[in-house]
Amino acid sequence: CGRGLARKARTLGLTPTGAKKEDLLAVLGRCIPLHPTVALILGHLFRRIGQNERSLFAFLSSREPFGFQEFIDRAMWSKKAPSLLRLDDVYDYVSTALGSALYAQADGKKWSEIESSLNRSKDATELEIRLIKAIGVLRIVGDIGALTSSHGVLEFAFEDERTGASDISQALERLQQRSVIVYRRYNNAFSLWEGSDIDIEAKLKEARKHIDPNESLASSLTKYFKPRPIV
Repeated sequence: CGRGLARKARTLGLTPTGAKKEDLLAVLGRCIPLHPTVALILGHLFRRIGQNERSLFAFLSSREPFGFQEFIDRAMWSKKAPSLLRLDDVYDYVSTALGSALYAQADGKKWSEIESSLNRSKDATELEIRLIKAIGVLRIVGDIGALTSSHGVLEFAFEDERTGASDISQALERLQQRSVIVYRRYNNAFSLWEGSDIDIEAKLKEARKHIDPNESLASSLTKYFKPRPIV
């Protein structure tokens, strides 16, 4: 299972470059029951919140709520379908361990946006709640290569024997319809809706209807800005 997930992570381009393929697969595979997406962001996340090694080791070795040891105690283990610690579990740990202190940090606004999105999603399904948490955490960490909140990464992060790819796609679609998340075309990833009343994507779509696709950009610009010679 671990090697299979590690290979999938490498196929998606999530793993660091420069390391030998076999070494990388071996290390990432041995991180089970940490899902590969979790294993790859943990160090970055704790650096972002200014805790570094202390919080990383506290997460792994202490018996704090939602920590790794508590997960081990309650997880049901099976070779075919092991319980995995996933991105939403990391959010639960950090938000519980640090609480309101998160809002005083540089990324405080992003943490508050996750909380706001969750508060606005009281009727959301369990999967939708988990996706909100994962999208928020990935945004805080920032882009680590291809490890973004793209559809492919979110599908990889949550697909298991109970949750199929179609379930994840439908949940993402419902969250978009309720304006909880928005799809950003420029980086091919989902982001939490920040509360703006202006739907930029809709405005761009409407504007494209009034633009002749065959018209030259240079010709359009010269209507408003007269070119001047440069010697």
